[in-house]
Amino acid sequence: DEFEFIELVNISESSVDLMQVHFQRLVDGDSLEGIDFQFANSHVTELAPGERVVVVENTAAFVTRYGGGIQVAGEWIGRLSNNSENIRLMVGDTVITEFAYDDAWHPTTDGGGPSLQMVSEATFLPMVGSKASWQPSSSPSGTPGRGDQEPARIAGDVNGDGTFNSEDLTLAFIAGKYEDDTPNNASYEEGDWNGDGDFTSEDIVYVFIQGHYVPDVMPTTFAPRSYDARDLVLARDDKENQTENTPDDVSNDLMALDQMFAKI
Repeated sequence: DEFEFIELVNISESSVDLMQVHFQRLVDGDSLEGIDFQFANSHVTELAPGERVVVVENTAAFVTRYGGGIQVAGEWIGRLSNNSENIRLMVGDTVITEFAYDDAWHPTTDGGGPSLQMVSEATFLPMVGSKASWQPSSSPSGTPGRGDQEPARIAGDVNGDGTFNSEDLTLAFIAGKYEDDTPNNASYEEGDWNGDGDFTSEDIVYVFIQGHYVPDVMPTTFAPRSYDARDLVLARDDKENQTENTPDDVSNDLMALDQMFAKI
């Protein structure tokens, strides 16, 4: 696709030197995957705080579709498959991030239509290879140069109120899908936050790593004791007695969870 692009944004409060930053193709048997691009040989060698830059397949085609007001570093060598491709971004000899996207993540982004973009530009880099870290752009063909104009969904925000807190955890656990041994049966609202189809401890780790959890404000008269992982019974689905989660069960456990993660 002549209109393809990859966009980088500096989310820090300091300028970033790009002289040693580059995309690198990967060897796959007798072929190469991904793209090669050296920022040192490009039109852009530094990004100011909040500044964006794109690397493209075809500069002329890109400008025809998106206009000339977007900072284009240059054209890559290689290709990006519409199905899946490995992307490796490096600084010198160190890998910044490496992952493979998949068109099955969000079928509307396969070929024409919206672009694939991160749910949060501040996503923890080891998580970029997860479906849950990506979403279709709100505008057809994407929003290079300006970011998405619609607010991104906060990881773990089950009830859609813009906050990830104990209410969201309560709703997810009440659904009863936590490690229930039934594959691919959980939705986002039921705790599948990493996009693998199930609600497991991996989803808990994923959302808390994102750093958006807001602990409940405890009354001043509440004196919590010390908790460790053994104190938490997050899912009270007793398979032997076939008991079900109740709001009180989950709320009591979440009080412990709040106290633990408030210390992080």
